[in-house]
Amino acid sequence: MKIAIVEDEEKACFSLRDMLIRYSKENGIESDIEIFKDGLVFLEKYQPVFDVVFMDIEMPYVDGMKASIQLRKKDTAVPLVFVTNLRQYALEGYHVGAMDFLIKPVRYSSLQTILDRIRQRTVLYGEEVMIKNQNGMYRIKVKDIVYLEVLSHYIIYHTLDGSYKFYGSLSEEVEKLPKKLFSFCSSCYLVNLSFVQKVEKDTVVVNDTELKISRRKKNEFLDALSRRFALM
Repeated sequence: MKIAIVEDEEKACFSLRDMLIRYSKENGIESDIEIFKDGLVFLEKYQPVFDVVFMDIEMPYVDGMKASIQLRKKDTAVPLVFVTNLRQYALEGYHVGAMDFLIKPVRYSSLQTILDRIRQRTVLYGEEVMIKNQNGMYRIKVKDIVYLEVLSHYIIYHTLDGSYKFYGSLSEEVEKLPKKLFSFCSSCYLVNLSFVQKVEKDTVVVNDTELKISRRKKNEFLDALSRRFALM
């Protein structure tokens, strides 16, 4: 779990860091915590790789509210939690998509509740995947992935917003995706079963795209499709 803390008060920063480490140990999670002393440095160095951002509001140079507005231009999906002394900022936080807020001094029980909720809705539970190619890093919603294609040593994510091609390992990408939602129709295509429109003989139509079903994968694919629609 990759975590960003944006906080200029050293005592508050280290206290939050220690509680995050405690939570990680108690829940068997590997955590990578990165600390930023002000909002300006955070924005300059930001890459969409974090599972959650803890943002102090009262900071020099760029306050947390302004930093969050700029953050949302770079990353609309990352869970954002405000850390503040003042409750009145909480309402403002929802205008920039803040998931929650913590009042200083932060109590471990409050942090624990928020982290539990984040783990239920983020990439740890398959809602998002991160991919990287020569153009940068991208956070992709699983529900928007139509299918994955293997082309030589490249993986192509075909999504509702376009296609992303990169050099990678198919087995690593499969591990990122929920097994109940995806199934191979051939060794070249991993299909999001939610987008299947019809199956005819040895082809499947996925979001208006026709893909070949291999003889070796056909029974497994049809079984997965049946289970998927039985749950809907």
